[in-house]
Amino acid sequence: MPLLEASGPPLLIDCLTLWLSRTMDALEIWPDLSRAGLVEQEIARLAEAWSSSTRMVVAVSNDVGSGVVPADAGTRLFRDLMGRLNTTISLRSDRVLWTVAGRTLPLT
Repeated sequence: MPLLEASGPPLLIDCLTLWLSRTMDALEIWPDLSRAGLVEQEIARLAEAWSSSTRMVVAVSNDVGSGVVPADAGTRLFRDLMGRLNTTISLRSDRVLWTVAGRTLPLT
């Protein structure tokens, strides 16, 4: 989160979905899903850095919760955490846009 804490030009984060995947990998969540609380702590840290950043920050993310419920527990956990991450960051943002089928809709 050093880039969010540093001053500088506008910052594009592409994408939050990759951030979550890398965070789950680094915390070794996949082999032990009971460790998901560690990811929640990292989401909180990211949200705090996001809120306190003096930079203009734009994040891209995927909406993975609109489809079929995944069959395996790990993928379900990822989908649920992605929803929490998107919600947390959107609640800390001045403007949220949802783009679907080539259309961009303001959510805030």
